[in-house]
Amino acid sequence: MIAFTRALSLLLSITSTLFLKQAVALEQDIKAPIPGYGVEVLKWDFPDILGSQAESLNGTIQAVMAQLDLIKPSWRKDLNITAPSIPIEENQVSNKASNDLFRVVCLFGQFGWIAANQYAILDGIHYLEQLHGRPSLGPGPRTCARVSCSWDSAIWWCNDSVRTLTISGYVFIAQGATAIYKACLGWGVGGQAFSQDALYNVIVRQDHDNC
Repeated sequence: MIAFTRALSLLLSITSTLFLKQAVALEQDIKAPIPGYGVEVLKWDFPDILGSQAESLNGTIQAVMAQLDLIKPSWRKDLNITAPSIPIEENQVSNKASNDLFRVVCLFGQFGWIAANQYAILDGIHYLEQLHGRPSLGPGPRTCARVSCSWDSAIWWCNDSVRTLTISGYVFIAQGATAIYKACLGWGVGGQAFSQDALYNVIVRQDHDNC
C-alpha cells in the first residue's frame, strides 16, 4: 500500500510538471492583445494552499486551477472556492467594483477586437474574486499577461509602469473586468479599463489563441 501511494504521488507530480510546461509553452506563444505590447506568463503563488516554499504556478486562472486540482484535490473545499451558478446571472457581478476606480473605453473593432462571451468573462471574474495572493507583472509599459481565458474569451492584465508591478489582490483585476462588463455590455463585452493611478489596465476581448 505504501509503495502504491508513493507511485501514485510520483505519477501526479510528473503529470503536474508536464501540465505546467505545456501551459507555460502555450502562454508564451500567444499574441499580445494589442500590437506592440509584450506578453508575460503570469505567476501565481498559493502559500495558503501549497506552503510558503512551493514553486509558483503559471498560466491563466483556468490552467492554474487545473494544476491545483492535480496537486491538491481538496484545495477548493479547503478554501471554500465556489463555482458560479448555472446559468451565470448578471446579479453575480460584484458590487465592490465601481467605474469610479477605472477609466473605461469600450472597444469593438478597434485593434481587430471582437466582443467576448459575457458569461465566460463573468466566470473568470467569479474565480478571480475568490483567490488570495498578490499578483506581479514584469516591467512595462505595455507588458501584459493573460489572466483568464475560456470559450475564446479573455481577461488580460497589463503593466503601464516602468517597474515590476505588484498589486494587493487578484480582486483588483476582477474589478477592472467588472467595470468593463458594466460599461460595455452589448451582444458581447469588450473594452479596456485603466486604473486611476495609471499603473495598470485590464482588457476584455475575444481571443482565439489557445483559449
